[in-house]
Amino acid sequence: MLKKILKIVLIVLGSVLAIGALYLFTLFLPEPFYRYSKSYENITVYSDEKFDEGAMTNILKDVSSLIQKSYVYDGDDEFKLYITNSDLMWRYFTNINSNVGGLNYVAFNGSIFLRKADVTNNRLYGPSGKQVGGDRTLTYFMAHEITHSLEYDQLGIGRYPIQTNWLLEGYSEYIAHGSESYKKTLDTYLNTPEPSYAKVYTKDRVLISYLIDVEEVKMSDLWKKVGEYNSILVNAIPDDHPNINDNLSTSW
Repeated sequence: MLKKILKIVLIVLGSVLAIGALYLFTLFLPEPFYRYSKSYENITVYSDEKFDEGAMTNILKDVSSLIQKSYVYDGDDEFKLYITNSDLMWRYFTNINSNVGGLNYVAFNGSIFLRKADVTNNRLYGPSGKQVGGDRTLTYFMAHEITHSLEYDQLGIGRYPIQTNWLLEGYSEYIAHGSESYKKTLDTYLNTPEPSYAKVYTKDRVLISYLIDVEEVKMSDLWKKVGEYNSILVNAIPDDHPNINDNLSTSW
C-alpha cells in the first residue's frame, strides 16, 4: 500500500514539474501563440490578431527614438513584445500579474507582454476594458517596458530587487515620456487627478527628472539613490502639495 501511495505521489510530482517546465518554456518562447509580427531595427512585435502594419511601423520608429535616449541603450540588444488580445492568453502569460497594462519577464528571455491594443489609434486597453487615455499611448507602454529590459541588462539580477521599484519605474517613465524636463513633469503631476494610477507613476518620474535636471546626477549614478526616496521626495515635490498613497489598486 505504501509503495502504491509513493508511486502516485511521484507521478503527481513529476506531472507538476513537467507542466511547470512547459509553462516556463512558453514564457521563454511565446512565438507559436502569436501569428502576426512586425519588426523595425532591433524591435519585433508579435500579435495574436492581425494589425495595421503601417501604423505599427510608425509606432516602432517612435519607440526606437525614445529608448535610444537611455544611457544604457545598446544597439545590439533585441527586444520582443507580444500584444495579447485574447483575455485567456493574457491571463495565461501574466498569471498573478494580470491586472497590469504590460509585463516584462526580464529574467525570462526579456519577453514583454502587452494587453489588447488598438494599433491604428496607438492605444492600449486597460484592465477595465477601456482604452488608456492621455499621454499613455501604445508607444509609451512599449518604451516603458523595453526600458525595464535595459535596466536589467545594466543592473543584473543582483541589483534588480523589488525594493528599487520607485527608481526602476521612474526611469522607465522618464524614458517613455521622452526624457521630459523636471518642470514640465512636476506640472503634469500636480495637475493629474488623485488618487489615480497615472499619478503614482508620474510621481516617480518627477523624482528622476529632479535628480537629473536639478541635482544634475549622472545617469550612471542614479541607482545609488535608491535608499534616498524620502529626502528626494521632500525636495522634488513641495510639502504644501498633495501626496498620494502608492498602494493604489489599478483602475485604468
